[in-house]
Amino acid sequence: MARKRLTDEAIIAALIAEGSIKGAAASLKCTARTLYDRMKSPEFKDLYAQAKADILKTATAKLQGKLCEAVDTLTEIMTDTEAAKQTRANCAVSILQYGARFTETTDILERLEAIEEAQAMNDNL
Repeated sequence: MARKRLTDEAIIAALIAEGSIKGAAASLKCTARTLYDRMKSPEFKDLYAQAKADILKTATAKLQGKLCEAVDTLTEIMTDTEAAKQTRANCAVSILQYGARFTETTDILERLEAIEEAQAMNDNL
């Protein structure tokens, strides 16, 4: 019986879905050695890195889409006078902590973009 050649896409999908080489090998009905050997290829490494980056971008976008809803939920609990005081305080602390972090991160990104723009302008001179 001829062995079916595993495509890079099938291997990558299994690695991502299973979270481990051993699990991916089992789902693909091959040996872990087969996957380790394939993962040595620079072309495979590039495809796998791109697939993981795409997943991270998608997940990040989904999380960003829920930020306002999360803040609204915390605010609702924080201002609910019938909620336990400790719960309300925890929500307030979360809003303060994450608000400060997001503000700091946004400021840093804006400054970095300005530096990169200035550098690009200097490079073009």
